[in-house]
Amino acid sequence: MRILLPFLTFLILTIPACSDKDSEFQKNIQQLEKESGGLIGLAIYDLNSRQGFDYKGHEPFPMLSVFKFPIAVHTLKLVEKGEFNLSDSIQFTDQYLRWGYSRLTNKSDENLGQFFSYQELLEQMVLVSDNSACDILIEKTGGPQAITQTLIDFGIQGINIKRSEHEQHADLYLIDQDKLPMMSYNNFLQAIENASHEDLQKGFQNFLKEKRDASSPLAMIQLMQKFQNGTLLNDQNTVYLKDLMIKAPIRNTLIKSGVPPGAKVAHKSGGMFDVDGVNGAENDVALIYLPEKKEPVLLAIFVKGSKLNRDQRSNLFKTLTQNSLQFILNEDG
Repeated sequence: MRILLPFLTFLILTIPACSDKDSEFQKNIQQLEKESGGLIGLAIYDLNSRQGFDYKGHEPFPMLSVFKFPIAVHTLKLVEKGEFNLSDSIQFTDQYLRWGYSRLTNKSDENLGQFFSYQELLEQMVLVSDNSACDILIEKTGGPQAITQTLIDFGIQGINIKRSEHEQHADLYLIDQDKLPMMSYNNFLQAIENASHEDLQKGFQNFLKEKRDASSPLAMIQLMQKFQNGTLLNDQNTVYLKDLMIKAPIRNTLIKSGVPPGAKVAHKSGGMFDVDGVNGAENDVALIYLPEKKEPVLLAIFVKGSKLNRDQRSNLFKTLTQNSLQFILNEDG
């Protein structure tokens, strides 16, 4: 279905499919979704023509590391309010060791006991999706509730952040949340190792139905629109965060793989492993700056519960990106 986001009011309105072309594009996504074995959520919006399209645009999808984009926005907003200072530093101790991807944790022999500025942590979180850096910033900027409240204050209702990375990982393996504060990192790793396959299957099924730490495709488009228009942050911080998202070196096989030559992509991605041949989720959200366009095209793609392997998922993102851009840019004419 076609969507229209008024430029000044930032309200999202859904308009029923109104052309054969819309219907054909929707059928194309439905076929790709069927072939994936999972669920696809997609929204695209061209800030130049103010035309857009969404597929399952209002449905919540687990963000995974995509949630680090709104966390970064929240952190920088606190800086602008004078409530947080990026030049302040924190000592990296074993309480911040995290499962999943984290350079800080992976090089803990070098990093434990060292001091890192909050700016360094912000950049590690955005550039390489560092889980330790992420959880430190969540803790030091007021917790998940404060981040969600910042989004609500911005007028964004379809994104919620309820848990840290550590808490999300614990839920996946059915580890008691009440025990987390007193559990050492080694004990956490041991609990994961000791978890039965049945526990992992149950936690995985819970994840696929999870409504926490989720975003709808349209809500993420709205966040990116407000970010691009300077509604969220001042010019300096908007440019700073945008540049980090453009420079991010990871998961460039998703939306980035489907853009035309010369395009710049400011994006945040998130991914998860497979359980019994089913992938938890693969996501990418991006501001796509095309050479011939004054403003970017905004694209959010969420894929949950697919039976595709990593290469096949990358190809799916490439195809969805190419088809979405072709559709929306042809709408200009």
